[in-house]
Amino acid sequence: EKVGTILAQILLENKNMITIFDNHGGCEKSYFYGPNDEEIKISKKFSNEGGKIPDLVVKDEAKKKIYSYEGKIFKNIKKGLKELKAFTLFEKMYLEKYYPDFKYEHSLIINGGATKKITEVKLQLNDNSEVIKKDEFN
Repeated sequence: EKVGTILAQILLENKNMITIFDNHGGCEKSYFYGPNDEEIKISKKFSNEGGKIPDLVVKDEAKKKIYSYEGKIFKNIKKGLKELKAFTLFEKMYLEKYYPDFKYEHSLIINGGATKKITEVKLQLNDNSEVIKKDEFN
């Protein structure tokens, strides 16, 4: 999943989007960046309070949208879909506080497997090494 989220970050930054948080599986969590690039620590208690921290969060300043992504390997798509619902606390505690004028979307980035048409999957690097992109990635 790390490969998928890193690829997504590069693709989106090349479309002039700005990373405001990343946590590429197994890496140390970065700071969350507020509107003036201030570094904001994510509370260590956050996960204990039922929240799920996204793997990647980028903002599209022009469209006033923030995209939060969960990266998963293909066999864990169902788990990823369930985890997306737990992003609500992150949205309330961080996005609504620091980016109240933005709209928020959350979706999956999948590494591996056969190509499936699942609405929440916005980027997939499938087993044939094809990159399937939807919506903000196009």
